[in-house]
Amino acid sequence: ARVSVDSYSVGAILYELAARRYVHFTYAEDMKIRKKRNYAQQVMRTTLYGHAYVNRTWDRDMRSFIHLLLAKDPANRLGHDGVRKMKEHPFLRDFNFSALRDGSAVSPFRDIRH
Repeated sequence: ARVSVDSYSVGAILYELAARRYVHFTYAEDMKIRKKRNYAQQVMRTTLYGHAYVNRTWDRDMRSFIHLLLAKDPANRLGHDGVRKMKEHPFLRDFNFSALRDGSAVSPFRDIRH
């Protein structure tokens, strides 16, 4: 079965986790825009014409991965033709997809409540 991936959203989430800010505008800009009636249009405009500023101090493979996921043209976006190329990207080089699939992957995070 073929799986569809919204790779732009994956890129946006990774960007926001790494940058601690929204992809195309700051939190303050977002709050200002939300007060306007045309919020959806503003978000669409920034998504189509805005630019995600990738921090040059980030790992080169991570920058490349996020940049390719956030490509404006869906035909040029990493993952537009399935997840194979996404999984082969150097950023995910050491990720054990087999362990994830069979449920044997161990979380790198410890539960500190116990």
